[in-house]
Amino acid sequence: MKICMLTWEFPPRIVGGIARHCLGLSKALAKKSHDVHVVTLEFPGAPMFEEMEGVKIHRVKIELGHPDFITWTFIFNHFMEKLVAILNRSVKFDVIHIHDWLTAPVGITSKYYLNKPLVSTVHSTEVGRAQGLHSPSSYLIDGIEWWMTYEAERIISCSISMKWELQNHFHLPSEKIIVIPNAIDASKYERKISRENVKRRYGIEPHERVVLFIGRLVPQKGVEYLIRAIPLILQQHRDVKFVIAGDGWSKSYLEDLASSTGFINKVRFLGFISDSGYADWLVQNAKRKIQELYSWEAVAERTIDVYEKICNR
Repeated sequence: MKICMLTWEFPPRIVGGIARHCLGLSKALAKKSHDVHVVTLEFPGAPMFEEMEGVKIHRVKIELGHPDFITWTFIFNHFMEKLVAILNRSVKFDVIHIHDWLTAPVGITSKYYLNKPLVSTVHSTEVGRAQGLHSPSSYLIDGIEWWMTYEAERIISCSISMKWELQNHFHLPSEKIIVIPNAIDASKYERKISRENVKRRYGIEPHERVVLFIGRLVPQKGVEYLIRAIPLILQQHRDVKFVIAGDGWSKSYLEDLASSTGFINKVRFLGFISDSGYADWLVQNAKRKIQELYSWEAVAERTIDVYEKICNR
């Protein structure tokens, strides 16, 4: 199967989880002998074309800029549309797969231009990210998300809760949404580390237990509830440190909230950490074997099942 995957972020451009998701999925699809073409944005130092473990990565040169993010999004969608059309002359894609609203315009245009089915993976929604719609920009993004879910033949959700959100907010039929959980590349965690060394690096005593959060520091992640619970947890377990890894626009608020609990000495805000850094934390804190978690091969199998059902209709 010839797959056109459209994403605004792809390594080395890593903004959130979409880049890692698209990398893991595209590599697993290519491993199963599918012809995978990722169309994404240019990035300083990255080649305009490269092949990575069978995945063909095409980076688009954005010839116009704009300081407003939404305006810039529509600009880069235009240049992505041009490249998809050029690639299709030789590739003849079977399916188009987009990720979140940022590539919805190019995905929808390509659906009609190529006359091929569109699949959309929704990683989050504007109403969830912003905890409601509070500005003209939020209403615009919400409208694009509705348009995307309307035009897609199938929608892939990464969780049951996200399916519920999509179904209720956009009034979608349940059968249109397929839940396929995110996966993990187990090879990254096949390493031996010293728990004591990882703790020492961040000023944590060897005997102290760790409560770990890794993710963007935004309201939808619910980090504030963890911080509000710190005094209650410490009533039962004194030898605990709370490690919060990640960055986001709520960071200052969360730091102030942690200070207000009176236990700021029990909290470590690490900021953004590298893949290697968070792998160290996950390995040393994991209670389950990494191998037991969902693999990208399993995600690829279920995704191909979605592709085949809509392509063979």
